[in-house]
Amino acid sequence: DDPRLHDYNVEQMVDGFINAVNDQAKSFRTNHLIMTMGSDFNYIQAHMFFKEMDKLIQYVNARQDVGSKINLLYSTPSCYLKQLNNDNLTWTTKDDDFFPYADREHGFWTGYFTSRPALKRYVNVVNSFFQSVKQMAALAKLDNTYGGGVQLQHLAEVLGVAQHHDAVSGTEKQAVTFDYAERLADGVNSGQSVVQDVYNSLMSSGISNPPLQVFCLSLNVSVCNVSQSSSNFQITLYNPLVRSVFYTVRLPVFGSKYIVYKEDGSTIITSDVLPIPTKILKDNHVSTNELIFLAQLPPLGFVTYFVKAASNISPLTFESEKEQLEPNDFVLQGKYVSVTFDESGNLHSITNLTSGTTLPLLQNFMYYSGFPGNNSGGQNQASGAYIFRPSSNTPTNIPLKRWGGIIKGSVVQEAFQQFTDWISQVIRVYQDKPYVEIEWTIGPIPIDDKIGKEIVTRYTIPGFGNKGVFYTDANGREVLERRMNYRPTWDLNQTEPVAGNYYPVNALIGIKNGDSKLQFTVLTDRSQGGVSLNDGDVELMVHRRLLYDDAKGVGEPLNEPGDDGKGLIIKGTHYLVLDSVENSASIYRPLAQQIFWEPQVSFSDLNIDPASYVKKFKTKWSGLASALPRNVHLLTMEQFRHTGPVPSPSGSVPYLIRFEHFYENYEDDILSAPVTFDIKDIFAPFQITDVYELSLGGNVKYEDIRRLQWKTEASSTYLKKVRHLSGTQVTLKPMEIVTLQANIFI
Repeated sequence: DDPRLHDYNVEQMVDGFINAVNDQAKSFRTNHLIMTMGSDFNYIQAHMFFKEMDKLIQYVNARQDVGSKINLLYSTPSCYLKQLNNDNLTWTTKDDDFFPYADREHGFWTGYFTSRPALKRYVNVVNSFFQSVKQMAALAKLDNTYGGGVQLQHLAEVLGVAQHHDAVSGTEKQAVTFDYAERLADGVNSGQSVVQDVYNSLMSSGISNPPLQVFCLSLNVSVCNVSQSSSNFQITLYNPLVRSVFYTVRLPVFGSKYIVYKEDGSTIITSDVLPIPTKILKDNHVSTNELIFLAQLPPLGFVTYFVKAASNISPLTFESEKEQLEPNDFVLQGKYVSVTFDESGNLHSITNLTSGTTLPLLQNFMYYSGFPGNNSGGQNQASGAYIFRPSSNTPTNIPLKRWGGIIKGSVVQEAFQQFTDWISQVIRVYQDKPYVEIEWTIGPIPIDDKIGKEIVTRYTIPGFGNKGVFYTDANGREVLERRMNYRPTWDLNQTEPVAGNYYPVNALIGIKNGDSKLQFTVLTDRSQGGVSLNDGDVELMVHRRLLYDDAKGVGEPLNEPGDDGKGLIIKGTHYLVLDSVENSASIYRPLAQQIFWEPQVSFSDLNIDPASYVKKFKTKWSGLASALPRNVHLLTMEQFRHTGPVPSPSGSVPYLIRFEHFYENYEDDILSAPVTFDIKDIFAPFQITDVYELSLGGNVKYEDIRRLQWKTEASSTYLKKVRHLSGTQVTLKPMEIVTLQANIFI
């Protein structure tokens, strides 16, 4: 800014900035403008940039001497918002979200909804573990200042890092992905010692500690050293939900006959030993069989089951091994749902046995070829970690290659399908579950032809008239209506008929038929991209492997190597629900919670008989003294790290507790109603001395919350303060969350 220098440019820069301000002002309702600055890989030299911004502010404000009405100052979002509020205008409101979005005509940022599916699932698994361990430590009243508190903090930190917008999103480099996974594994390892401390406290009779708990972290690939090497072992399951849950236990075993005892050590329950379908699954599975049984878990508590190997018997066989197949050999049926297959082994129909409704149901695996652009312009945008851009809007179908047959046990019935050497799946119907479970295994995606591929599975109900409308959840909470080629608040110029209609599916996607008032819902075990491109279709992208970078910041193609360098293999699960629109929420809401708040499973060798073990240790325990309403979820339960916002009386410890009403308005005739309950007598181990309502973040007392009041076109004020706590009575309306500090007498 020295006029003596040949590159003096103050007047030029000030003129350009003022022009930018005047142009931006055309889109603002007040004379307060926020000039945001920042971009990836820029503003690295902070000292230099602040010096230049200081000069910009100085010289722009100097123009006020010659009539300029622009005044620059450093500010914050809070200060900016306060100035807008002071203007006392009436504002419009926006109820939809911003998905899907694009930065140019062929650059829809819908690929990252699926990118790095293994990491996405791992983050969910670790989060479920983290929430459970926090609960367990709180219920056991462990001293939060000792080592366990440090270990929980470590787990919280690594999980928090994984929430970065280039972490769980799958838009990081491969080396960084490995680092995130390693950090998560290290955090889980820290949390496991806390679980052992909890069980030492809650199971112990005071004479001796229970056996060391072992965690089988590779059950998803049928590996568990305890169940595969021991003929007598126990399995303990902790349920983080505040309602009793029936959970299907699946363990890899070598034997073909096992006896499973309930927590009393004497009652035998029904179990199946089914062969792992080696003909369609990978050859490196360690075990040949799976032990399957249904465990009933107490709310907010644990239960122990005992497993004992018995004399081997001939294993159950696949129906396809019969010389002559009967019509019933193409049916999976439980109490609540059934599916049929055609003679080629393709999915054919689904029946809700409670209502008697049968609809045709087809399924196909397909892939879109990723566009191989050089990103020099919109027409050359490549498909990559962020961007989904198919070379053709018509995917390539992958036909069924081999029908593996049906096997029928007492707990579950299964069908096996192989589509290619790198796609196979198991379809399951459980005796006592109202859904169909589809567990697919995909990978390594072949790239020998030098073409990147984006794998989708498409469920189709022919004639199901959803008329271009489908529904997806928003972070597991509200379910939003989506329409093909439509945005609620502006006119869309659609340039990508497939990618431009993909939405994030965190928990579920569904379609409704207005004529029959039926709903078909698919729940996922991780975030994926999804759409209903044609009436009756639900399409989900489950895996992707690409050979070009999309120039959005990663700097390398999305080409995951997997364990052996040949490409990533993933296993995932979809849950299919067919029911009336009226009943569907009462199924998919609790099911989604069971998927994302999984029971925590641990094992130990059993060196004494179950009856003797039961006399020494507790085998069933619940942290609830009384049941919570069916529509209430315990979202958070943990000790404050140090002190809460409200001083705690001497001899008490402050706990952070959040309850959530997890139904929406009008979603269910009964469960969408407001609910009131008393927190004082809910928790079995606690004597609550007093309880206080806090802000959602848990750092401000309710009385100290000061919210700005806004006038909107819909009402005179917006975001009014709502008190949920009266004494120890909590009242929640649909989708509301209350945050509490409960002081617990220790």
